[in-house]
Amino acid sequence: MSNRPTTVIYASRRKLIGGTIATLILFGLSLFLLLREESHVAGRLIGILGIILFGGGFCLLLCTTLRNLRCRQEIVRIGDKELELYVPARKDWYRIKWEEISGVRLQKIYGQTFLLIEFHHPEERIGQEKSSLSKHLMNWQERRFGAPYIISPSNLDISSEELLNKIQNNLKNKEIESSK
Repeated sequence: MSNRPTTVIYASRRKLIGGTIATLILFGLSLFLLLREESHVAGRLIGILGIILFGGGFCLLLCTTLRNLRCRQEIVRIGDKELELYVPARKDWYRIKWEEISGVRLQKIYGQTFLLIEFHHPEERIGQEKSSLSKHLMNWQERRFGAPYIISPSNLDISSEELLNKIQNNLKNKEIESSK
């Protein structure tokens, strides 16, 4: 039996467009600081740094926004047998079987809400990772937050509480099915 996704969660176009517009505004302010004749050396330096940072950020966000407007990007799939998380940097999916997950919880870290996925045997899951950089990051997240996988719902079409409820409900259903 295949892993039919019962729920698919997409990247939020509204949040992506908002971030792109905010970056463009900051780029414009940096350009204004640089071109203003009354600006001192510090103002011009801030303007140059802002143009580099916000200009580069704007270009990246614009490319991502245009790609996302053309075809909606799936980020999370909640399926019958597993939870799938898309990793844009790898252009691949992390697949997590429901039996491996011991719990899911929300945690506020530096003012941002994250969804933490806890495992029965996190060291085994970390050991399966092929990339040494990913393995190092997962070890750090496990030590620091108690979970090797952390989802940031800030770019999703769904709130962190809704995502938590959907995953927890599916996890409870799988526990009930396995106990029968």
